[in-house]
Amino acid sequence: MFSSTKASPNKAPKAPLRSPLDLLLLSLQLYRSNFWLMVGYSAWLLLPFTGYFLLSFFSADNPLTITFDLLFTIAEFIITFWTGIILVLIVNAIVEKHPFDETGVKKYSATLLQPAARILVLHLLFVLLGFILLVIPGFIAIVWFAFAQTSAVLDGKRDMEALKFSRSLSEGRFFSVLYRLIGGPLMIGFVYAILVSLIVSIADGATGVDTKNLTTQTSIPAWINLLQSIIGIFAIPLLATYMTLLYKHLRETKETQSEKVIE
Repeated sequence: MFSSTKASPNKAPKAPLRSPLDLLLLSLQLYRSNFWLMVGYSAWLLLPFTGYFLLSFFSADNPLTITFDLLFTIAEFIITFWTGIILVLIVNAIVEKHPFDETGVKKYSATLLQPAARILVLHLLFVLLGFILLVIPGFIAIVWFAFAQTSAVLDGKRDMEALKFSRSLSEGRFFSVLYRLIGGPLMIGFVYAILVSLIVSIADGATGVDTKNLTTQTSIPAWINLLQSIIGIFAIPLLATYMTLLYKHLRETKETQSEKVIE
């Protein structure tokens, strides 16, 4: 069968990509309809965040405080890592209209921790090597391998295979992928910053704390750090939703692009 699209036999026609705004609006719609399910998982981060807040009342030089701060940091990383995997699985199940088995998802996500962690280490090593060499290759590696862990979660890719697959998603459209990779998180971060500033300003009027001078202080008050963390709990699922939808969109358009070449 011959396609009506004219293209070089060695170069696939570029499949159209949704804009970051379109993907973000789709993410908001999905997030809003599954709000409590998603936030319920990211809320586990309240445990280390509350721990940080309580530690702020003790001397920072105390060995016990330092030890607990390290433990909370490790706990935050593990919870964030695990939550990210679960959120990717949830978003995929919702989009594909698969029945959601919470117990099954938890068990399956546990089996993905080790391969996803290995891929994260490989990703960081390539990025670090790129920055050591000429800096620019480091930024390129960030884009190339941005979806390696997601490919492990959704497509069973492992180690170098996941990195290669992630890189293939940006082949022939590097800057388009970069634009979407940055655009969505930037918009989410902008709204996050506005919310934090608004709530802190309200707290300023209620408590009399001069928040205008916080940027000149050597340490930000613990309650503001806790507030930022709590708001972040609501932002994490939205970011995970956006990145998952972007991955699926890039994968689908890549497959469409390949099909056109075959035709």
